[in-house]
Amino acid sequence: MNANDIILRMRQVYEVGSDSALAAALRLAPSAPSNWRQRNRPPFALCAAIARERGISLDWLILGIGDRKGARRGQVQDDSDAVYEASPDIAGRITRFVMMWGVTRSQEELIWLEQHLKRTVPEYRAWLEEGSSDVPEASGYRREARGAQGREGGE
Repeated sequence: MNANDIILRMRQVYEVGSDSALAAALRLAPSAPSNWRQRNRPPFALCAAIARERGISLDWLILGIGDRKGARRGQVQDDSDAVYEASPDIAGRITRFVMMWGVTRSQEELIWLEQHLKRTVPEYRAWLEEGSSDVPEASGYRREARGAQGREGGE
């Protein structure tokens, strides 16, 4: 992620031509955008608030992916033509990624990732609302999931 690119998209959102005008629109110190750029540390929490307030895509604002206009709540927008290959250990790959993210990213980036998960994965939001912090035993869960698939398939 490049802070400069994010700042430029923020300027597009607020229709301003300079960093100082962006800072004024956000009611921040005039030096704020320059500080973000110099440190290459965009304000992820502020980006999330801007996306929510302005109805724009957080993926577009932060990553430059997809359209500027946000998808409707609860929908995921994937405009890529990427071909996805299933790994034999998809859950392990996702787990390793999240663990790596947790140790290499800032607190704001962790908040952004969790907010993105809450927004795009209804089961994650429901799991949090249940107050769940325990991970079920994987082998038991897989057995239950396979059994449910067999029942749905008429077995």
